[in-house]
Amino acid sequence: MRKMAAINLKELERAAKYAVGSELEDICASIEQIQETAKQDGVAGAIVFTPPTHRLYNSMDETQWWRILPSANWRSPNGEGSSILGLEDHPVVNITHEDAEAYARWCGKRLPTEAEWERAARGNLIRKPYVWGDLVTPNNRWMANIWQGTWPYENSAEDGYLTTAPVKSFLPNAFGLYDMSGNVWELVADRYWSQTYASRQNQVVVNPIGPSQQELISLGQQTVAYVTRGGSFLCSDNWCRGYQPGSRQSLHFDSPANHTGFRCVKEIKND
Repeated sequence: MRKMAAINLKELERAAKYAVGSELEDICASIEQIQETAKQDGVAGAIVFTPPTHRLYNSMDETQWWRILPSANWRSPNGEGSSILGLEDHPVVNITHEDAEAYARWCGKRLPTEAEWERAARGNLIRKPYVWGDLVTPNNRWMANIWQGTWPYENSAEDGYLTTAPVKSFLPNAFGLYDMSGNVWELVADRYWSQTYASRQNQVVVNPIGPSQQELISLGQQTVAYVTRGGSFLCSDNWCRGYQPGSRQSLHFDSPANHTGFRCVKEIKND
């Protein structure tokens, strides 16, 4: 049995503050120096969403609303001068996969596999389009922190939030888990390959995992990216619908972003 727990800023703060001594020194250093590999002219930073102010002529060119913000990290999510003051109950963002794994090891947990994540997200609603059922807004109620309005220009924030929302702002799924849809994308343990499931179409695999780095190289994929699940506050009906439990996306191993975080799982032994 595995218990899933959300990671918020309070927990990461404790990790950065108390992970000192012995073998945890390197982990602490990693957490304190998040974004080390997301660079612009040698300055650490993160990928940050910025609404375009002009008409888009190529809606598939995502560079029109993403930019690397120097000095942005989990302590300063919007770059120099910003802080997490007042955001302690929000999901942590601007995290690399290595940082997420380091934190999980430090607290005796790990990242879920992609298969574990989807099973936990769906709960008992195996064939439903959303983790809560069939409709986006049952009884005209928003069930997750996602984008409302005209993407990518204006978020009307009908659900109450322009960016991240405090953890547990919306109802949990059937397993009692919060934020399995929307708010922030969540990094999982698996490396990303677009054909992971298509290649196993006629197989029955228990808790399948993504390819190893060597397997990716043999498949012609030279860069390493990891799977993210769950969607975020930037997902909308007229764009990606990433908040549906079957949706998946990739994030480069050294490219933290302000719409991506993580959660951990803890192994519980059965008596």
